[in-house]
Amino acid sequence: MKPLLKKILNNLKDHLLVKKTNFLYEFNECKANWLLRWQHQSFIQRTRLIIETSFSAAISLFLMWFIVWLWFGPYFASIDGAYVRLDRGLSLAGSDTDKNGIRDDMDEYIAALAKKKGYDKKEVNALKQAARAAQGLVMMDLKSRESIDKADDADSRASTCAFKVFRAEDAIKIRRQISNNTFNTWRRSDMLSAYGHVMNGSVISLPEENVCD
Repeated sequence: MKPLLKKILNNLKDHLLVKKTNFLYEFNECKANWLLRWQHQSFIQRTRLIIETSFSAAISLFLMWFIVWLWFGPYFASIDGAYVRLDRGLSLAGSDTDKNGIRDDMDEYIAALAKKKGYDKKEVNALKQAARAAQGLVMMDLKSRESIDKADDADSRASTCAFKVFRAEDAIKIRRQISNNTFNTWRRSDMLSAYGHVMNGSVISLPEENVCD
């Protein structure tokens, strides 16, 4: 086993060395071409070359930042500068250790948010109900109308509860954040899209009593 591991590491080392050599060669060649252009150009041409180079560098940095944000952004939930790592696994349901109908990372998010904002038990329960309802939409059976109606009813109750417990603007912000954190992978967001497609054209009446769990 050890000779095989040593051979793999040596091959990897050689591969990285070749990559490094190729990169340095291409970098030096690009640098030489740039300096050659610089030496044979007028002041106006040099100014334009600087602008073009700076613009290209700015575009490259922006694209790199955008790719990093697009790939790693959904991994974290921000709470006024405090970050909670989100579940981005291939599983649709995610991990729910205590079997309370809420993903473990969302439990962690709600706890951190409640601590940061100083929410009381009633407000925390409203947050958990919203997270549980969102998870219900993720896990509903799209082939069963009963399952869809049940998930929709739970989501409507959670939404009405949030508006009863929090101020309207806070309720909207919290619901949006919980939704973004819950539907944070392609598979989960596909469930939200499918739910919207199924409910398209439906008449929804929000419950008025017994909305909070």
